[in-house]
Amino acid sequence: MNFAWIALHMLLPLAVNGLPFQAPNQSCLDHLKSGTTKNGYYSIIDQSGSSLTVYCDFESEPGSAWTLVMSWSFQNKDLPAFKSTSLVENALVNEKTPNWNAYRQSKNVMGFFKVSIFSLESYVQFQ
Repeated sequence: MNFAWIALHMLLPLAVNGLPFQAPNQSCLDHLKSGTTKNGYYSIIDQSGSSLTVYCDFESEPGSAWTLVMSWSFQNKDLPAFKSTSLVENALVNEKTPNWNAYRQSKNVMGFFKVSIFSLESYVQFQ
């Protein structure tokens, strides 16, 4: 299904009303490709069309885009979501407000990024 989206994405019009068409960003990588280079909070659109706020890092590795999916400070290291819950389990922590002290995205959102990455890799290898 995501492979089909990528193929459809390639067929979108080049212009709308004389202005270049730009599909909604679905990842930090999309933001990087559209010229964003400053770390910060950005909106992306998930597979259902809903807007998500994510933290994107464009500066750690020039030319790369990282999306924060989980982070915790030393004082929060013993919270179950960080200490004893695997990434395949849902354990939300401040899901709507990415931050460095205590944050973990939902399993569904992490799954969206995982599927998007693997679909893109498959599409690139197919070409």
